[in-house]
Amino acid sequence: MKFFIPIIDSDKAENFLENSIIRFIESQGFNVNRNKKIYSITFEHNGRTLTEMVGQNSPSNNEPVFAILETEDLYLTCTTRRGVTGGEPMITGKHDVAVSYFDNED
Repeated sequence: MKFFIPIIDSDKAENFLENSIIRFIESQGFNVNRNKKIYSITFEHNGRTLTEMVGQNSPSNNEPVFAILETEDLYLTCTTRRGVTGGEPMITGKHDVAVSYFDNED
């Protein structure tokens, strides 16, 4: 699947990711890996299997997922009020997480 950010024109998605979302996330002290773009993550939380997927509502807070970012130790799910317009992103550790990338990146 080609990289996108919900409600952002495709020709502006890269710029929005870098200059809005990543800039805001890094202002909170996170060091984002820019090498790959994540489409979805699947993991266990409190005995439930959850999938956070760009373009879908998060099962964690029922807000649209705009981006999923990666740091050395964490995945950061960015929704409207958790990483895009305010607040910290939702944090998932890297242990036992299945990751899907845009554009068939592995």
